[in-house]
Amino acid sequence: MLNTSVKSVEELKELIDGVPVVAVIPHSEELMTQSEGGKK
Repeated sequence: MLNTSVKSVEELKELIDGVPVVAVIPHSEELMTQSEGGKK
């Protein structure tokens, strides 16, 4: 589904921008929590 080899969190945010965080792999969820300081 998603490419696990993401270059940066910004790329993840772009992907997540189209889909809910729950749909994204759990690993990206951890990165989002660190980047935004808490997912919504």
